[in-house]
Amino acid sequence: MFNVLLKYQQLSYYIPQVFKNYLRKVLPFHIYLESAWKKENQFISTKYEWGYNFDSEYKVGIIFDLAHYHRHYIAACIEKQQSFQVLQLHDNDWIENFANSKCHFFLVWPTIVNTVWKKLFDDRLYFLNKKMGKIIFPYYESLWFYENKSRVRDFCLINQIRIPKTDIFYCEHEALNYLERIDFPVVLKLDQSAASLGVWIIKTKKHGRKLVKQLFRKGLIPHRGDPRDLRWGQVIFQEYLPNVDEWRITRVGDTFFCRIKHKQGDFHSGSGKLSWGKPDEELMNYVKQITDDHDLKSVAVDLFVNPDSKEFWVNEIQALFGEHRIDDSQGTENMGKYKLQDNKWHFIPGYYYNNACANLRLEYALTISK
Repeated sequence: MFNVLLKYQQLSYYIPQVFKNYLRKVLPFHIYLESAWKKENQFISTKYEWGYNFDSEYKVGIIFDLAHYHRHYIAACIEKQQSFQVLQLHDNDWIENFANSKCHFFLVWPTIVNTVWKKLFDDRLYFLNKKMGKIIFPYYESLWFYENKSRVRDFCLINQIRIPKTDIFYCEHEALNYLERIDFPVVLKLDQSAASLGVWIIKTKKHGRKLVKQLFRKGLIPHRGDPRDLRWGQVIFQEYLPNVDEWRITRVGDTFFCRIKHKQGDFHSGSGKLSWGKPDEELMNYVKQITDDHDLKSVAVDLFVNPDSKEFWVNEIQALFGEHRIDDSQGTENMGKYKLQDNKWHFIPGYYYNNACANLRLEYALTISK
């Protein structure tokens, strides 16, 4: 069955969601996912799959991603003619392999599709960077709160970064009491989930109580999640902000981009609808200040913006971000990058999002390794 699904992936659009959910419960669906991810990696079974020697000054380490996003780093190294080696952080002998690799630095795109793999990367990247002294990019500090909403909330509160009101509970009775005193709708989030797959807009107290009880009793699975990866014991509530736009300002090195995430249904994130945007300088300056203060040199900052008052709130801070190429004809005049020179923002038109910004990460990592 998996082979049929992989061969005819477009058929999935015609399979009822109820049946998809049933298949995830009775079949080892992670095998299908891993096979589908592998299919996206154009370097499988080529001379570039595990590395290549271009006789360059530096040797780049690329950390294997189980979802195969590391393919972007391979593509960047090939385009830039940089010698590289792909190493697996999940190997039993990973310490010896990394220690003997002779790589000058390591580019990483952590696997975060489930809590087990997320923990693997959090733990071993810490040892690789902090205890073995290896250079990694993006930096460990930004990867530590990658796809972890509670860490991002605490980071923002400690550093007085304005966010929508966000409350986190680890006791069922506290979460249920919270629902008794708030106005609806409210946003319920799971701590680790991408593209709105672990997000619900709660419009009634009844719905909220149902999800809270499920979270604290038998657990909850994110939309399209692995049925073995139950989330339990924690719930995050975020203030619901109606009628706001969502802007994504991205920084890699000293290059900035701006895109607008268009709303589809209840969500901006995960809609897949993006266009290039021209942000207010206040937004650009704010993101630059945050990223300068905390040395975030590979980051996407998502901001909710009230289109009338121009008031804004930080919604997400992510070290890695989506690979979607924007083909929308709207806003193409804003396609390009921004750089701050002499305290003035300069716009340079063109397409610089090559290989999901892996080219820019490679270029910046080369500068910090010199």
